[in-house]
Parts: sequence; structure tokens; C-alpha cells
Amino acid sequence: MAHSAMHRQDWKEALAFSETSIDVFLSLTEIYDQNDLAQVYLGMAFALHKLDRNLEAVVKAQEACALYAEIDSSRLLMAKRNLGVFLKEAGQFEEAAQSFREIIATRPIDDEEIFLGKDLYNLGNALEELGQYQEAIELLTQARPIAKSHSAVGLTLLCDVSLAKSYLKTEQIDQAISTATLAVEEATLAQNHGLVMESLTVRARGYLAQRNFDHALFDLKGGKDLYIKNESDPRWALVIDAESVIAEIFEIQGDEERAKETRSRIALITENSM
Repeated sequence: MAHSAMHRQDWKEALAFSETSIDVFLSLTEIYDQNDLAQVYLGMAFALHKLDRNLEAVVKAQEACALYAEIDSSRLLMAKRNLGVFLKEAGQFEEAAQSFREIIATRPIDDEEIFLGKDLYNLGNALEELGQYQEAIELLTQARPIAKSHSAVGLTLLCDVSLAKSYLKTEQIDQAISTATLAVEEATLAQNHGLVMESLTVRARGYLAQRNFDHALFDLKGGKDLYIKNESDPRWALVIDAESVIAEIFEIQGDEERAKETRSRIALITENSM
């Protein structure tokens, strides 16, 4: 029943069925299949992740990994990869980076190349979040051609977004703008409105660094309006980020009135989105 709920993307119901399954497993007096129990824990972790309860997802994924390790299951590597993603989504970037370093170092020789691409991206993205931009760039530039060669459009796009941010932070402004432009084009084709908005904001920050205020404002205002129009449940943090750059530009230009108006709008969005 949990599998059926997951196929319907009813994550609350999937979580409830998984919890019931675990209660049944643990109440049995006879020996149960640890592979099956680990799979239930992992399914529970995935449902929690989809419900943005990533810290809880980490705990359940760790329990799954422990069970798989105990019986030397072939599913352990997959569980570790999921755990690494949940750690990253929970903001535990140090732990996520360590997890993916271990996965890359110990992956079997017959492991599919696309999984290496995902591991390199996840490690690079975690390091970007930790401010270790140069190593992040090295890893992401290894991940991107793997993604491209496997026609993994989503992974290629994620690499470009993370690369653009890292280039920006290392003051490689031309590279940041060109990579963000690629990401905008890819995200537009994929109809991923959130990543279009995120990529436009990164590119706008690049234009801001070049003091190209008109281009920056064009990206920010146009991107923000399109995002709100096309996204039924917008991530307001993306809008606030764009508005913050707009306010910064107005302040640099000495337009205190419009800067104040933008800051007030940010405060209102923040209050209403909590």
C-alpha cells in the first residue's frame, strides 16, 4: 500500500503506511527479512524528504543503511546515495560532502557512469554550499560532461546552476554570466521555472559586478514576474533573493525611494510566506 501511495505521490499516506509496516515488522517474533525492513525505512525516508522533513529522512535513511550493511546487501550503495542527498537537503553539508567522498572512493568498478556523474555533482554542490568554490568547480566540471553524454538534461542543468554560482563567488564574472546563460536556456526548455529564476538571479549578480545595471534589472524583474505568473506554488525565497539584488542596485544608484520600496516589499513577502 505504501508503494501505491508513492506512485500517486501521496507522501503523507505513504509515510503512514510505512510507519504501520515498521510496527508490524518489529512486532513479529519470528525472524523477518532485514532487506524488506531496510526497504521500508528507505521508503519512509523518501516520503519524509518529499514532505520537506529532511532531518527525519536522514535518521530513517541511516537506519536503512545500518540494516543493509549488517547483511552486506547490494542495496547499500543506493541507500548511501539517498542518505547523502537527504543530508544535503537538511543543510548538513559537511556530512553530505563526507558521504559522497566515501561513495566516490569506494564505488564498485562496474558502477554505471551516470551514477558517478550524480555523485560528483552532489559533492560539488555540497562544497559550493560550504564555500569551497574552487574544488566545487573542479568536481562540477567533471560531472557536467558525464551528464551531457548520457543526455541527463536535469543533471546538466543542476551542474550549470551550481557552476555559475561558484564562478561568481570566485570572481570569474564572464564565466559566471556565460554559464548562467546556458542554465537559463536549459531551464527554459525543461520548463523548470524555479531554476530559470535562480539562473537569472545569478546572471544578474554577474551583471551587477560589471556595473551593468540595466541588464541586471531586466533579468531580475522579467524573471520574477514570469516565475510568479507560471509557478502555482512559488518558492518565495527565490523571489526574495531577486528583490534583494534589485534593492542593492537601487541603493548603488542612489535611488533611496525605490530601494526603500523594494525593501518594504521584501518584508511583506517574508511575513506572508512564513
